[in-house]
Amino acid sequence: MMHQRWGVALLLTQAAALQAFFAPKSSTPKQQLLDLCTGSNYGANPIDRDRLDGLIDQLASINPTPRPAESPKFSGNWKLLWTTESELLFAVEK
Repeated sequence: MMHQRWGVALLLTQAAALQAFFAPKSSTPKQQLLDLCTGSNYGANPIDRDRLDGLIDQLASINPTPRPAESPKFSGNWKLLWTTESELLFAVEK
């Protein structure tokens, strides 16, 4: 009887894993932000600023790093996806 329960539990676990694998993926705020910025040509193309600000606020509220701008995690190589800096946008547009 015990082996039968384990077998049923294993099948249920496998079924749950398959459902999770094939279920539509919900997009995280981070992925939504990346998707929003990716099509903006670095900010030269207009995007929904209210949505952008909302996603940034969501991410800031769940960030586990205190004072992130002062954190060593902030140092490194970054890829620019979006900016309002006019000098950079001028270079992108030309």
